Amino acid sequence: MVKKIERDLGDEYGWKQVHGDVFRPASNSLLFSAMIGAGHQLTTVVFSVIVFAILGELYTE
Repeated sequence: MVKKIERDLGDEYGWKQVHGDVFRPASNSLLFSAMIGAGHQLTTVVFSVIVFAILGELYTE
């Protein structure tokens, strides 16, 4: 297993190919941050509504 890991780390494939793309800045950072924020807000609202619907169903007669 150690030989396989050493071989994978030494390859020109994998991390060495993508390490430049991982840390590069987004080309349209304003749109990217707006999409992340809107997605986070939408996800939070959906989960909150689901939790409140479940709790409301449990505590009503």
